[in-house]
Amino acid sequence: MRSCRDALRDTNLRDIAKHLGLYGVDLCEARVVPDVEEEIVTSLNHLRERYDYVITTGGIGPTHDDITADSVAAALRCRALRTPRHPRHDAVALAGRTDAGEAADGPGAGGR
Repeated sequence: MRSCRDALRDTNLRDIAKHLGLYGVDLCEARVVPDVEEEIVTSLNHLRERYDYVITTGGIGPTHDDITADSVAAALRCRALRTPRHPRHDAVALAGRTDAGEAADGPGAGGR
């Protein structure tokens, strides 16, 4: 059986690291996580504890069965809002919540 690492060629990592480096931001860790909600949530929460910023990318684009946005929302304890912004794409925005569950624009805004 092939692992997700065998099946994917990451074209984003090199470019992200290069562009972040131009701004003095060092890339500290990269992961390939399968499309399994529990693994996405666990990985994201572990990374959030260790780093100030976490960037998620990947997949072949939004599909009807993509679980990434909902999994990220679950890790952040908020809901994923899908808002059509372009005829060919759905933009996904997270209704921001702090760890205390307050709205991001309310008391305690700024989060991590």
